[in-house]
Amino acid sequence: MNFIDIGANAGIFSLVAAERIGSDGVCYAFEPSLPIAARLAANAERNGADNIRILPFGISDTSGFLSMASDEQHTGRAHLGEDGTAVLVVDLSTGLPELVEEMTSHPFMVKIDVEGHEEHVLRSIQNITSHPNCRRVVVEIERAFLTRAGSNAEGVYTLLELAGLAPHGSCDGRDHYDEIFDRAAA
Repeated sequence: MNFIDIGANAGIFSLVAAERIGSDGVCYAFEPSLPIAARLAANAERNGADNIRILPFGISDTSGFLSMASDEQHTGRAHLGEDGTAVLVVDLSTGLPELVEEMTSHPFMVKIDVEGHEEHVLRSIQNITSHPNCRRVVVEIERAFLTRAGSNAEGVYTLLELAGLAPHGSCDGRDHYDEIFDRAAA
């Protein structure tokens, strides 16, 4: 089993996943903020998590450099789209095909927590979420952040349902929650 952590931050989910999947799996941790990616690397080393592969760039439906605003009080609130530090983002629907093939070669799960940029990420990884080896996607839904990024919860649900994944809950108007989408057993 592999784990794809998009918006890995300092690695809390990556570390748990790396231990859970063991040495037979790989945790692909995407974190575009270089200082936070360095903290993730230190945390992985400190915990002996040799199966975490840190990828210091973001995922979006465009490739290039985007501005990332940071919050000095809370690293988990950094987000794309406002004045800030330039960070590299890659569209995985068109770029890095070898990496996509490697990540999807075994059953895998995806976690997405990118402070409102979730729909843009999902547009980029449709080739990943629709892959038959994709078992589960866990995605943060925060309506205010989605609106700030020009999207909405309904768009997130639609993209994942088009990929063949079914939500555990519903897009019912809650302001902030994590939703789990699973692929139906064949």
